[in-house]
Amino acid sequence: MTTSPSLSAGDIAGGSQQPTITQLVARWLGTPLRRKLRFVRGPLRGWLVLIGLLTIQLDAARFAIGVLCVVLGTALHFVSKCYLRQDRQLTVSGPYRFTRNPFYLANLIFEGGLLVIIGNPWVAAAFLAAWFWIYGRTIRDEEATLLRLFGKAYADYCRHVPRLLVPGRYLPREKASGPQFSLRNANISQGREIQRSLRMLSYPLLFLAAGIVHESGLQSLWTANRDLALCTLAFLALNGVGFVVTRLLAHNAVTRPAVQTR
Repeated sequence: MTTSPSLSAGDIAGGSQQPTITQLVARWLGTPLRRKLRFVRGPLRGWLVLIGLLTIQLDAARFAIGVLCVVLGTALHFVSKCYLRQDRQLTVSGPYRFTRNPFYLANLIFEGGLLVIIGNPWVAAAFLAAWFWIYGRTIRDEEATLLRLFGKAYADYCRHVPRLLVPGRYLPREKASGPQFSLRNANISQGREIQRSLRMLSYPLLFLAAGIVHESGLQSLWTANRDLALCTLAFLALNGVGFVVTRLLAHNAVTRPAVQTR
């Protein structure tokens, strides 16, 4: 397949600056209730985290499986960003050979991991029903836009590659073209995806801390509890590192051209 100006379904808004955990919480608390209750992607994970913290049923085996899913989802999201270019070029290499929406598939794997950690089947059933309805509608809308904009090239790509993942259905390697894996991608080199990845990896620590509180009682919040303290410190460290790295890389991206022209 030859490259043509395009964006990948699910990746239309992929280049925005990623907020920190603190900014997400502040934004969520400052958003009117009617916007939090809208059936759109934005609030979905926030509701999952909030409900999960209140209903988590901690289990060591489920926690290990959930962490594995979180890591896999985070890795897929990161790698997909290394391929994607927000320069109107069709990306059909790397994970885009196997799924038209690697970011959405990564979110499903990641949030599925959180559901395993939470361990509440009613929460899982309700969340997955909402997930597939909301994301299905979003994907169909984006695909209609992409098909209208880019016609045959995108239609041919859709015939080879599934929306999410179907074993045995993928784009042959010889037809893969377009951008290749690069850590110099602006999403990576400016730190946005690094911050997002570290934030995603910190969620299991947040749920582990909540599980400890559920098991030990609220008194563990003001008494000496080493496990709770370690979870809290690790959670804050991951998000703190993501925040600092993003700011340093963004500053370096701004100042580098001035250095090179001396």
